[in-house]
Amino acid sequence: MKKIFVFVLLVGLFLTANSQHTIFSYVATGPNKVGLKIIQAYDYSRTFYPKTIENGIVRNNARPIQLLVWYPANSDGKYLSYKDYLITGLSEVDFSVVTNDQKERFIANHKRVFVNNGADANKIDSVLSRECFAVQDSKAIEGKFPLIIYAPGGNERCFENFILCEYLASYGYIVAAIALTGQESQLMAFESTDYETSVDDISFVISYMHNFPNVDNTKLGLMGFCYGSMINTLVANRNSNVDVMVDLFGAINIKNTRDDVEKNRFHYLKNPKLAYLQLAGSIEERDSYFIENFLYGDVYQARFDNVSHGAFTSNYVARNHYFKDKLPNGHDFAYTDTVDACYKNVCRYTLEMFNAYIKNDQSALRFLNSEPSENGISYLQYFKRKGITAPPTPDQFVKIARTEGVGKAKQIYNDVRSTDKYWKLFKENQMNVLGYQLLGNGNIDDAIEVFTLISIEYPNSWNAFDSLGEAWLKKGNKELAKKYLEKSVDLLPQNTHAIELIKQL
Repeated sequence: MKKIFVFVLLVGLFLTANSQHTIFSYVATGPNKVGLKIIQAYDYSRTFYPKTIENGIVRNNARPIQLLVWYPANSDGKYLSYKDYLITGLSEVDFSVVTNDQKERFIANHKRVFVNNGADANKIDSVLSRECFAVQDSKAIEGKFPLIIYAPGGNERCFENFILCEYLASYGYIVAAIALTGQESQLMAFESTDYETSVDDISFVISYMHNFPNVDNTKLGLMGFCYGSMINTLVANRNSNVDVMVDLFGAINIKNTRDDVEKNRFHYLKNPKLAYLQLAGSIEERDSYFIENFLYGDVYQARFDNVSHGAFTSNYVARNHYFKDKLPNGHDFAYTDTVDACYKNVCRYTLEMFNAYIKNDQSALRFLNSEPSENGISYLQYFKRKGITAPPTPDQFVKIARTEGVGKAKQIYNDVRSTDKYWKLFKENQMNVLGYQLLGNGNIDDAIEVFTLISIEYPNSWNAFDSLGEAWLKKGNKELAKKYLEKSVDLLPQNTHAIELIKQL
């Protein structure tokens, strides 16, 4: 009896020790098993191919969007391998069945490319067959879970950060990822039109996932790598339901790229309470522009020393293990350990960020507000800042001008502009209507103040100077009236209203 008891005890200890799976040998899973669904959907509001009619049948040319969705599950099955994830890239824009021959040729070419760059064929086979944690089409567990949208780097595939996505799902999140493709092909050209296309793709996914089983639609987070992170800022700019954004070495902090999208006012987010985490490498590769201009939400920045750009993706850390004696780009083989350590911390910080600002987990918030050394993490530069109270929205600002006086509104305007030159305090038409109402009521001085604010905020608006000139004319100051009316005509030579007033002067 004693021997049986000891044997049962040992078996129990063995099962307990092995009950927690390690994703791809990198990070320990959370309390949930993970399922994966591969969803192939069409956005019929946009086209991907030219319209064609064959034998009287109109070809479906709607924009194809393939989603990988990880979710908390409760059933076992065959775990996906890295090879399985690679193959999903074959069906991102073409939803026809992928044959075994196509899969084999794709994997063979993948191996050939890396072997030609110094990788070890046996090591590649080992990594390709390595076990992940998701089971395809596994049964979802009951309950509601926050939604996280993942946007990969430009021309990268939707499985790019599969380890991180599985990791989050094991801790009670539903994670949906897509590849950001071009307007009419799988690859993008990185032109300005691709930015808007990608924003629409992510917006489509948010809409599609709204009805996905078990999604808690009151909690939404975005995370992305490089180009995908920049696209997420544009998505958040027009979706105030986003609670948190995690930026993995985002292109938003490259000046040349940022200048291309400046017109989108990516730094002004409709939801000023949006919390932001930036995980990046050295300052030489990315600046801190977005951190410096993000004033109204809590921000955190963790910079990892001595890692390459790709070290923030599952693909990069996995493929580093393809090599036996040397690594590309002049790295010593010990660099793999650095990359692995970096990536594990990337996963940890991302999870704690979502736990803190989506699940209101106070222990996660304490983790974020502690120095890395207090969390047992080294080789990390860390920065954090609490957000300040956001200025009024345009509607609130105009209401203040109406109810508390133009003087109060002007004071708020000057205070905000002393710290933030981008926040949209008012829309031109809103204030123009207010100015003419004041003018019609005989409040000429207040009307002049309103039109002056408009001309400062919209210096290229012919209408702003037209209104300001007209107000000064009613005030009786012909000199200033002429000055501003002529400015209006300079901006719009066809402005007959201003021309006629100048003639009267």
